[in-house]
Amino acid sequence: MFGGIKAFHAATQRRNEFFSVGNRLDSLPGVVARDLFQTEAPPHYPPLIFIFILLRLSATMKKKFQYTLLGMVLGVSCCFQAVIAQDSVAAHSLLRQIEDQQLRRDPFFMPGIFPSYVSNKKVYREQRKDNNVFYTALISYTLKKLRPGLPASDQTIVDSIIARSERAVAPFKNREGRETYNFWRTDSAYRLPYLWGLNYTSKNMLEDDPDCTSICLLSLNVPGQTAEKAHEVMQDFVNDADNPTQTTFSRYRSYEAYSTWMGNRLPVVFDICVLSNVLTFVQEYNLPWTKADSASLDLIVATINNKDHIRHPYIVAPYYGGSSIILYHLARLMSIKPVPALEALKDSLISDAQRILLQTHDGFEKIVLSNALLKWNAGPGISEAGTPDEIGKSNTPFFIGNIPSIFNFILKKPLSKREIGFYYHYCPAYNNVLLLEYVVLRHKTGDNNFTFDAPAIKKAVE
Repeated sequence: MFGGIKAFHAATQRRNEFFSVGNRLDSLPGVVARDLFQTEAPPHYPPLIFIFILLRLSATMKKKFQYTLLGMVLGVSCCFQAVIAQDSVAAHSLLRQIEDQQLRRDPFFMPGIFPSYVSNKKVYREQRKDNNVFYTALISYTLKKLRPGLPASDQTIVDSIIARSERAVAPFKNREGRETYNFWRTDSAYRLPYLWGLNYTSKNMLEDDPDCTSICLLSLNVPGQTAEKAHEVMQDFVNDADNPTQTTFSRYRSYEAYSTWMGNRLPVVFDICVLSNVLTFVQEYNLPWTKADSASLDLIVATINNKDHIRHPYIVAPYYGGSSIILYHLARLMSIKPVPALEALKDSLISDAQRILLQTHDGFEKIVLSNALLKWNAGPGISEAGTPDEIGKSNTPFFIGNIPSIFNFILKKPLSKREIGFYYHYCPAYNNVLLLEYVVLRHKTGDNNFTFDAPAIKKAVE
């Protein structure tokens, strides 16, 4: 028996020497060579008592059977470790690729910005670049939420990404000292990246908006007093029942919910994703709910009950990329803390997500829906994720520049149905952040049985 134990120790030493090869692979090219062994997960050996019992039972066996049994035990140990470590390796590789996409120096993009692009067709293209705060702030906020679930070394990477993002947000703040933010920079003239003659003006035509304001403040982790001031400003930009919006269905025009725009140049426009983000901001900061907050929630609930988030997504959420994106926003809001009115609709929302998941063939949309299901504790949805390159360059947009959104509903409805005047905003880094969120959420459920391929992405110009 003692001979068997000595054999076990010798085999264990050889196994450790095998895994130490990873320390000598750093010089090999590519992400696979670098990341295959790069994980903080400790080795997971079978319990010693289990091994002792097996060796005790094998004492009467011939030596070749003892070695066979020992090899099987060690093989199971190696496989178990590989499964446990897989999600850590995938998360680290993804995070490195996301970090590489944040620009330090570029002739067009601002330092700290994650590149995004605009296309007048629903096809990912990099021809038309866009400096906006939206995606960079979203990435920062999402990474802050994911940070506690990452190893210490990856948390350091997250902190450096966030620090650069925070410096990039400042040029988008209101120039009059108000705690609000704009989609495009406010410190200088900016040529709009659209057609229809809009790209010939150097003036930022957009008002500040509660969507970018909420996301930016969440990404900056501002003090509670700052959040309260911003929330107070938002109360001045709601739908007025005496002069209701004309940009949506008549059944929603009496709701005194937040407008998408914080100014008088543009009409009141409802977007339930924008409203979800404002309520996410309210919930994250534990702010007292106002009349506008309650009205916004009522509007969201009515939209879900009428199934307009499925039948008419570009009417009820004109600035976001469809039903899947709406469901993700609702799941993110509900994941902060329960909202009773939405919890009552949870089963219906889960069914919507599962049905769309069966219909779509787009890898990014699958990730968005799977993240929503995971936030609802309804399972992962998929067991195999696409590559970061496939997900990052998906043709499914997360955000839309929607010109007809401000038109009277009589004109807006037919134009929206045909997606005329739509400009699709793409950001590969944000898509990859949602892929990272998927990996982290899967890890939290204890489900490691998924496959993930992480090929190298060309490093951005620094």
